Amino acid sequence: MNCKFNEEEISNIIDTCCVVVGCLGLFLNYLSYKTANYHKSDDIYCHTAFFIKLLAVADSLSLIGEILPFEKNVVVQDSDIEVLFNIFVAFDICSTTVAGFIVLLITLDRYLQISRNPFYMYKCKMSPNFQRTVMILVVCDFFVPFFVIAFILTERNDESYLSKSFGLPPRALQFIGQPLLVAALNLSSSFAVHRISNRSTSHTGNKAISVFFALDVDGNGHVSSKEIGSLFKALGEDVPGYKLRDCISSIDKNKNGTIELNEFLEVYAQHQADSGKIWAQKLVKKLGKAEVVKNVGIQGAHHSYSEPEKVAFASWINENLRHDPDCAKYLLLNVDNDDLFRKMNDGVLLAKVVNLANPDHIDERVLNKKPKNEWHQRENLDLALNAAAAMGCSIVNIGAADFLKGTPHLVLGILWQIIKIGLVAKINLKNVPGLINLLEEGETMKDLNALSPEELLIRWVNYHLSRSPTERRIKNLNEDIKDSEAYVYLLHQIAPEELESQMSKEHSVLAEPDHLERARLTLETADVIKCKAFVTPQDIVDGNPKLNLAFVANLFNYYPALDTPAKEIEEEFIVETREEKTFRNWINSLGLKAGDWSIPFVNNLYHNLASGLVILSIEDRIKPGTVKWNKVSLPPFKPIKAEILQRQNCKYAVEYAGEIKGIRLVGVGGNDIYEQNETLTLGLVWQLMRAYTQGLLSTLSQELRNQADIDAYVINWVNTTLEQAGKTTLIKDFKDKQIATSLCVLDLIDAIKPKSVNYDLVVMDCTEESDKFNNAKLAINLGRRLGARIYALPEDLVEVKHKMVMTVFACLMARGLQTK
Repeated sequence: MNCKFNEEEISNIIDTCCVVVGCLGLFLNYLSYKTANYHKSDDIYCHTAFFIKLLAVADSLSLIGEILPFEKNVVVQDSDIEVLFNIFVAFDICSTTVAGFIVLLITLDRYLQISRNPFYMYKCKMSPNFQRTVMILVVCDFFVPFFVIAFILTERNDESYLSKSFGLPPRALQFIGQPLLVAALNLSSSFAVHRISNRSTSHTGNKAISVFFALDVDGNGHVSSKEIGSLFKALGEDVPGYKLRDCISSIDKNKNGTIELNEFLEVYAQHQADSGKIWAQKLVKKLGKAEVVKNVGIQGAHHSYSEPEKVAFASWINENLRHDPDCAKYLLLNVDNDDLFRKMNDGVLLAKVVNLANPDHIDERVLNKKPKNEWHQRENLDLALNAAAAMGCSIVNIGAADFLKGTPHLVLGILWQIIKIGLVAKINLKNVPGLINLLEEGETMKDLNALSPEELLIRWVNYHLSRSPTERRIKNLNEDIKDSEAYVYLLHQIAPEELESQMSKEHSVLAEPDHLERARLTLETADVIKCKAFVTPQDIVDGNPKLNLAFVANLFNYYPALDTPAKEIEEEFIVETREEKTFRNWINSLGLKAGDWSIPFVNNLYHNLASGLVILSIEDRIKPGTVKWNKVSLPPFKPIKAEILQRQNCKYAVEYAGEIKGIRLVGVGGNDIYEQNETLTLGLVWQLMRAYTQGLLSTLSQELRNQADIDAYVINWVNTTLEQAGKTTLIKDFKDKQIATSLCVLDLIDAIKPKSVNYDLVVMDCTEESDKFNNAKLAINLGRRLGARIYALPEDLVEVKHKMVMTVFACLMARGLQTK
């Protein structure tokens, strides 16, 4: 086959093309290394393509080095070269085909994903035009070697030029030169194209995209002002609507009222380079600091949690459980990953946290400290969660399965409730009589008792601020503490004299203009008195309400610095009865709502029930549809109408209570609830608790729904179950004195689940009160481990408080029916 170009011209053309395209491939390779990362799922394809092309190069090198002589005086038969050349050409064609085809498939896969999902290109940080360019490069990489080989095979002219120059047949030089350049080109360009086609976003881009998709809760591809507002609220900042609209407007390039991903990425990139626009900057700053992580839950629902809270809780557990030998295998928790969620899954750490918040609440004799299987883990989790509910934690729709899966937002939610209950447990007149100093003019002890722990802590901070050189006062534990000024003066007021000299002076800390650096100096001051727990400088600057509440409560618990009152406080103001506490914890565990309004935590039984809303919510939980919410007045109440509306709510509460089976109210009116009549309020709450417990039983037993005397039915079930299990303990009623030993309760638990009671721990001959208490404590904890949500305390069994005894047996009966 003749060619109109001579061999030299053809060689020059081919060499020039190979060098140019090879340089382009090397340049692409350089760019890809600078800007890209592998997709792990494509490693096998990349390695395969790379390995095959490497074989092609190695093969050509071996042929050149071992077979082809370079001395000019050696004559090589053209037929030998032809054979070797044909072998190499075949191998190079195969390797190029396989490797190029693999890379082409990968790129096509990327392109198809982009065509199906326009958001995919942002995840790969590639525009459609850039993706098409990559495809063209891959196609060139696939076909260029064939054109080069075609040129080599068609060269037949002017063989004397090559022979004279190199002393080799013309195809020998072609065999040495062009195939090597082709192989180098394949190796360079396809590897570079592969990396570019598979590159993902940089660390900053990944973070920006994860934040965007965490914001885009409904998954519609854009972020609205409502979604941004929800995020700010989750971060503890209530941003006005007009500011949210301004924020949207500053980012929204196409003026459609929402933020698309490309707009968000553009502003995010600007923020990395300069300050950007004020609200766009604040949004990005907030999102970056919050480290909001999105989780896909049941039925695709999105849940988020705060990274700082995860870090704070894990650090608190590390510090407080580090000397517990049972926790040695769990600690230290790594705060930089999901260690906290994984290691909560067997219930041991959760039970330990419960006991930190409420010492000895869980009897560790019944805890499987070395769980051997999932059943032991579930027992531990049931024990810990039911114990948490008995403390007042809301665990509605939360169970052992959620902790076994390590569902982040649920784990953190329960942990926060437990930790908060433990932190505020001592903020009362019984433990700190000096709280009387926080009374304001015209207030009584009753008013002080009505304050929530958060309100008391704010008053406590302001009390110490009033005794310091500053005029500063706070109204909350988020916005008002961001500049650290209140903390600086508070720490100097409460610090012991012997430690104050080691603390930085107020003026030196407040002279620091940067709030983040000032917060760091503030925490260094707090560390002098060993009270640095829960917050980081960033948490202070961000005004995280949960973590700052925990920080202030921790300061109060260690250094209240309140003078003891001269006069002894009357007993009625400082003691919450066991019955009141049990009812309050039961109410809090229900996670109630009044219509669309969430019921706040009940801190004072009578004060918090006085609006009528808590009682109405319980009634609607017992018998859904009972309450006509369109008649009920919800907060916020205008001061001038508050009393009238709350009295009306209490009137409705009493009326609707009469519609629930088993509740009888004689001489009880709405005004009694509003005026906080303790006897009548307790009577109503007890009947509601009893009706709630019986309602649970009715859902499990059709026969029970038609019973007139449910108490008698429960007693008959208890005795029948005991007899069928071969137990000798029986009860006559809920006032039976034999209940004081708790042996009948322990036998019932063992009857429901055989071999669940270790009788070596049981005192069979109870002559001492301490023996009765130990049995009662064991029985209640075993019942909770069994899955029964028991709110009663060991003292209730020892003293045979028939109301609480009834709830114990009813809860065990409910569990027994579920088991069957």
